[in-house]
Amino acid sequence: MRFELEELQPKAVNHELIWGSIGLFVALCSRFVPFDRIPLPPCLFHKITGIPCPTCGFTRTFRLIARLRLLDGFLMNPVAALIFAFMVVFVVYAAVVLAFRKPRIRLHLNGRRELNIVRVLVAVVVISNWIYLIAMGR
Repeated sequence: MRFELEELQPKAVNHELIWGSIGLFVALCSRFVPFDRIPLPPCLFHKITGIPCPTCGFTRTFRLIARLRLLDGFLMNPVAALIFAFMVVFVVYAAVVLAFRKPRIRLHLNGRRELNIVRVLVAVVVISNWIYLIAMGR
């Protein structure tokens, strides 16, 4: 696994523009959309099983962190809090790269073994977070 700086090639996907825009939109919605007043449908998984789904609390976590209630957001759903933090960092990175036409950071995985390691690590993080959510009664 290695990170490299690369210039954006012609006809290449501009991930910074796409994901930076999506991240900015999510951050702004988290801050300014009154989700607590919007009647969202109940979680079908929670309704059927009685336990929180693996993504339980993402919206509430994003709202808390966008309002600078960092500890409350982290305790609500640690993985969601880390994703929000990464998203904010990525939006800033994308803005700098786009504004100053800098090389992009790219991750290169060497073969299926490294890809499988990343998959297992992601699964372990998601399952650990889900256990936390269940234990905390979210």
